[in-house]
Amino acid sequence: MNRNTGIIFCLSYGLGLLLTGFFGFPNPRPSAGQWLIVLTSILLIFGVMGTIAQRALYPHPRRKVWLIGAVIAFLGAIYLQWRIPTPGVNDISRFEINPSASQYVTLEGKVLSETRLTRTEKLQLWLEVREILAGDRSQPVTGKLYVTLPRSETNKLYPGQLITVKGSLSGPKTPTNPGSFDFKSYLTARGCFATLRGKEIIKKSSPPPGLWQLRQRIVNAQKEGLKEQFGSLVSSITLGRQAVDLSPEIQDLFTRTGLTHVLAVSGFHIALLLGVILKLTRNLSPRQQFFIGITTMIFYIGLTGIQPSIMRASLMGVAGLIGLVYNRQVNAYGSLIVVATLLLLCNPLWIFDLGFDLSFLATLGLIAGAGPIQKRLDYLPSIITEPIGITLAASLWTLPLLLYSFSSFAVYSIPVNIITTPLTTVISLGGVLSGALALIYPPLGSFAAWLLYYPLQLLINILSWFANLPITFYAVGQLSLGVMILIYGSLWLVCWLKPLQKRWYLVGLFIISLICIPTIYNRLSLVQVTVFDSRHPTVVIQERGEVIVINGNEPNTFKYSLLPFLQQQGINRIDVAIVKDNDVSTIEKTLKIYRTIDPRESQQVSLGSIAIDVFDNGLLRWEINNLSWLFIHDKKAKDNLSSSGAEVILWAGKSLPPYWLERANPKVAIAISKFLTHKTHQSLVDASIDVHITGRDGAIMWTPDKGFEKFLEKEFEW
Repeated sequence: MNRNTGIIFCLSYGLGLLLTGFFGFPNPRPSAGQWLIVLTSILLIFGVMGTIAQRALYPHPRRKVWLIGAVIAFLGAIYLQWRIPTPGVNDISRFEINPSASQYVTLEGKVLSETRLTRTEKLQLWLEVREILAGDRSQPVTGKLYVTLPRSETNKLYPGQLITVKGSLSGPKTPTNPGSFDFKSYLTARGCFATLRGKEIIKKSSPPPGLWQLRQRIVNAQKEGLKEQFGSLVSSITLGRQAVDLSPEIQDLFTRTGLTHVLAVSGFHIALLLGVILKLTRNLSPRQQFFIGITTMIFYIGLTGIQPSIMRASLMGVAGLIGLVYNRQVNAYGSLIVVATLLLLCNPLWIFDLGFDLSFLATLGLIAGAGPIQKRLDYLPSIITEPIGITLAASLWTLPLLLYSFSSFAVYSIPVNIITTPLTTVISLGGVLSGALALIYPPLGSFAAWLLYYPLQLLINILSWFANLPITFYAVGQLSLGVMILIYGSLWLVCWLKPLQKRWYLVGLFIISLICIPTIYNRLSLVQVTVFDSRHPTVVIQERGEVIVINGNEPNTFKYSLLPFLQQQGINRIDVAIVKDNDVSTIEKTLKIYRTIDPRESQQVSLGSIAIDVFDNGLLRWEINNLSWLFIHDKKAKDNLSSSGAEVILWAGKSLPPYWLERANPKVAIAISKFLTHKTHQSLVDASIDVHITGRDGAIMWTPDKGFEKFLEKEFEW
């Protein structure tokens, strides 16, 4: 088997894994129709590729190569489905709690990770459960558990510890609002099917020895030299975010400026580490250099934890070291494909891991695009063209996937990366050096870390300046899978075809058109009302480019529900925000607002064809596309009822006074609540009113063409 045939087989396996996306990952039980779609897609793709290869390539692969590739792709799809985690017979998620009890259970198990601080100031860890105690019952159980605990120094835990913890057991919920993070899929992909809201740790053993002790030694030494904030930042840059807790403010700062990748261990760290090792061992034989390099990488992987990005980078480093030993040029594309295949054989679920995909694409971009970009900038000094070429190549090849995943991008990402590259290089090298010294003698490591104070301060100042500029994030709307594939195809053609490299600006205009035209058309044609499933009632009204937001200023509601939705819709400004006390400080940190209205002040507002009546007694009434809506945000209101009739009535709570139905006379009722009381529900049914409950149905979306749609039904329909 020659090299080209091997690459075809590797790519075939990856294609088979990707096509399982038709099932809706993770879906352990796809239907026969979904399997048929995957099989048909494989036959069609390999049939077309085989035909093209017969005419365009010489020597071309034989037909049986494409046939074997199709078989490998189908087997890859089967293999991924086989590897999707499912709860075992005794899994903790199958344990039923008596609903009349206090809901608290006591669990015994082994800690799998160090505790991490969440944004809600809770400690989070992974636990391998072994036994459960509920009331007077005790039984052995298995499974992995996502645990949160109150923040306390006594709750600090380390891998391998045996603990007994008391808390409330529950299953993860699917997202109920469009654009929200799918926590259930996140846990399922990691073999976890239940969560525990811990109340207290009853008993814990002493932590066993492990690499976590060395990691903690490094982190403590760097914090000692730089204090908490800067020390944690250096540790994160050196060992990755999973090695240390970073404050939400620092994380947000790096996210808003497009520098998040600096906080994650990647190929940059491995290349830096191997560069230092090869420099220090330059007088040794290649075989000795290979052994020292491999040993160092294995030790570093143990310190940082097994992550897709670090494993990919390490295997690429191994390929480079093998090339050094045998004095041969390593084929960059072939090495990357083989490394990716080996990783996906170990864990095929990584194909849908965003970190793995971004790491792979960034490396591919560096291989394919850095050279051509630097050639186009050959009139500049090499010290400038290299960081620009690397940054542009990596950014261009990761941007389409980021747009597909998040529907937005950091506006200043490229200039920030170019400007800060020298600083991040110095800080990374200094972090590695201080970490190595801390393992030998902690005070020496602390002193080395202290020397990084001014580079760190300068980095934070630069990022803060960019973060305070207007429009740090720009939403482009939901990018379709087909458009993303077209963009990557265009990038690949530019990198490979020299005539297109001379006309790169035309390809760039084509890509920008692919992204912008669908979003602009959708915004200018969309008429929609979205009622969110949230603790704080939130409504978004869209009418041909005009946007009205009612409430949504509560920080958690905005961050986890409203903002992802607005980004998915390609919305970067709000025309009218109806918010109590005109408090839009939370929203204005990210989006521009043209006008704010206090719902307690009577007034009339017109926006496009939307007419809004704001009553000072706790009512909002609007009309859109000849459909009238009444939003009751104070159910005790009784004035102006004669003028407040509506076809759609909307309120927050589990009950509704009967007189609202009599005087409003609605056809549709939407309750922003987990459930309705039997009396209220029965009265709605008796009046032949169409009932929607956000806690049961998810967000409710209305459009003139489709009427009222329930997000949970829409999300899971095939």
